[in-house]
Amino acid sequence: MTDNVIDDPRATLEAEVLDLAARLFDWARSGDAAMLAAYIDAGVPVNLTNTNGDTLVMLASYYGTRVRCRGANRTRGRR
Repeated sequence: MTDNVIDDPRATLEAEVLDLAARLFDWARSGDAAMLAAYIDAGVPVNLTNTNGDTLVMLASYYGTRVRCRGANRTRGRR
């Protein structure tokens, strides 16, 4: 009897999420403010941290990128 290996969709999703997170941190470091702001405006939390504890905004600031997010002064989930 042979074992059929079925890819776990959770593992695929996790890999995609980690890939996106890596790209977000790369954009923060490289100064791609437009791309980073678009994802933040779409709901990526600005306090997302990497393994070093750095946030997106912290890295962007450290590398000299100015990021303005539309609606940043509003509290999400409240009307």
